[in-house]
Amino acid sequence: MSRLSKQFLRRQKRNRHLITKRNYSNRLRIAVFKSNKGGSVQIIDDIKQATLFSISYLMPEYVERLKEVSNKWSDYKVKWENDYSLSLSDPKSYNMAGYLLLGEMVGEKCKEFNKKLVFDRGGWAYHGKLRCIAEAIRRSGGEI
Repeated sequence: MSRLSKQFLRRQKRNRHLITKRNYSNRLRIAVFKSNKGGSVQIIDDIKQATLFSISYLMPEYVERLKEVSNKWSDYKVKWENDYSLSLSDPKSYNMAGYLLLGEMVGEKCKEFNKKLVFDRGGWAYHGKLRCIAEAIRRSGGEI
């Protein structure tokens, strides 16, 4: 195992420990997984040890919404650039737009739970894709 992957695993463990140590156990946890192709977000209840909601870039609901966004890309681009202060003009921004869409879908679901949530970064730094997800969740109604 390389030095960097050991450091990542240590950071991931430390972040999970902080969530439990700070007595966030009564809150739901938003766990984020990211990859080069896409990502997934889960809302987890640690007390019941159950996943309440999960969305991935492979799910049909997400693919349908992504098609809708791509059909009206200029409208969404202007809206998201103004709301999130992002530049979505370069080709890499389509991936960021996908993460914004994931965050919006999770935020809409968070309204149903009426609870505060804890954002579990999973060891990753809070920037880029994770920031897009967190900001989109906050904008669409989730309390992190």
